[in-house]
Amino acid sequence: MVEDLDPSLLTIRCLGDRKITSPLERLMAEGAPGHEFYTDDHRVLVQHELPDVSRMIAEGKEFPCFEVAGPRKKIFFDPAQTNCAVVTCGGLCPGLNDVIRAIVMQAHYRYGVRRIYGIPYGFEGLIPDYGHGIVNLTPDVVANIHEFGGTWT
Repeated sequence: MVEDLDPSLLTIRCLGDRKITSPLERLMAEGAPGHEFYTDDHRVLVQHELPDVSRMIAEGKEFPCFEVAGPRKKIFFDPAQTNCAVVTCGGLCPGLNDVIRAIVMQAHYRYGVRRIYGIPYGFEGLIPDYGHGIVNLTPDVVANIHEFGGTWT
C-alpha cells in the first residue's frame, strides 16, 4: 500500500553538477507559453487523494513523491556530442509511432542532437549476434510515421 512506501526509495541519485546550458534556454527566454524549467525540488505526490493526504498530514508522515520530469536549465550532456536511441519491442502499443516521432523531432530541432537511432526488437535489437539492423532516425525519416499503425521501427 502507498502508506507503506518508503519515500527514500523514490529518490533519484544525481549524476553530479549540470554544467551545460540547455538549448531550450533561448526558447524559454522568448516566453514560450506553458513551458518552464524544473528543478529537482519539483515533486509529484504518489497518492493525491484528499483522505490519504489528510491522514498523512495528521500522522506527520513524509509524502512519497516522484521527481518531476521535464527540462532543466543546466544539463549533463552536450547535445551536439550525444547519441540518442529509441528502443522498441513491437506489440500492441497505440500511439508509439507518435512518441517516436516526437522524440526525434524534439531531440533534433530543440536540442540539436544529430545521431538518433531506432532499435527494434527490444533489448535483443542491441545484440549484434541477432542481426537486427539499427535504423538511423532523422526528421525526414519519421515525418509521417504517425499516420501508420503498428510500431514503425
